[in-house]
Amino acid sequence: MLLIKYYSILDLKQNSTIEDLNFAFRNKVKEFHPKRKKGNIDKFIFLIEAYEYLKLKKTGHKISVEDWLKENQEISRKKAIQFSELTYSQFIATDFYKETQGIFVIWQFIYLLSAFFILVPLFYYWYLGYISNFAIVIFLMVSSPFWAGLVTQKLNLNLFEFINLSKVFIKTPKVILFASTFANILLLTKITINSLVTITSFLTILAILYVIGIIIVLIFKKISKKLFLLAFIPTIFNLFFLMNFIFSSKPNEETYIFIHETIKYKSSRPNKYYKEKVSLISLENNAYDEYPLMRFFLDFESHRLENHVHYTFEDGLMGIKVLKNFHFSYSL
Repeated sequence: MLLIKYYSILDLKQNSTIEDLNFAFRNKVKEFHPKRKKGNIDKFIFLIEAYEYLKLKKTGHKISVEDWLKENQEISRKKAIQFSELTYSQFIATDFYKETQGIFVIWQFIYLLSAFFILVPLFYYWYLGYISNFAIVIFLMVSSPFWAGLVTQKLNLNLFEFINLSKVFIKTPKVILFASTFANILLLTKITINSLVTITSFLTILAILYVIGIIIVLIFKKISKKLFLLAFIPTIFNLFFLMNFIFSSKPNEETYIFIHETIKYKSSRPNKYYKEKVSLISLENNAYDEYPLMRFFLDFESHRLENHVHYTFEDGLMGIKVLKNFHFSYSL
């Protein structure tokens, strides 16, 4: 069975961790790389193939051996053949190899820093007398599985290695996807939804972008589908509204009387109901009725007792009006 052969070439058991896999891979590379003494190109190619499949398995990807054979095996082998043409020193300088040790080195630095920032303030407050001896003993006992590694483990830390491997790490697809998702959520909540566009228009623009994106992915098969559809397209969508927002001009003040919209709840008493105010407001003369995002304010307490809202709009670069500021007031 192919899966057994994959574990076998790496001398691993099926319950091994991703750290075990990376460690075993680095050792086997030394043994099998064709440019080294007693190297074996066939075993090296199979090693790369085995490592790539098992890395997917160990990082939570639910991919069967059959799917791997259909979709990824040939790509992995071609990559391995290219690596086999490099010298050993050239290969271990590639991003592919560095990723196998990058997570461990980065984790060591994060671990050391987090332990430092927990233990140092703790002993400082104990020294000042804010924490009793009993409390600090209890805390150290409870948290010992975390900080004890500083004593029991040998941490081989190299700052320059950490910096270089961090550069490799941040270029990996997962990190790019996480960073772009975080940035897009930030842009969406702070910029995009402050554009005077209906929800229907937002969804229409996104749908058009995704249709174009799917066509591009189908034509150019080498493009990463996940990164293109989940990172690139949302970024293009938000950047359009960001440019419109940044290069806006001609501020215009608008003031409206408003009332809070309410939700009706059924009381425990028969045929009795009560109403509760929500964060969505209704403006006089039904202003901006088709733009609920302009009338929704997450911080309910900021306008709970107010009855006027003051908007500052500007004309965006792309011709889309943007909300730059707002505040609430109360007057009779």
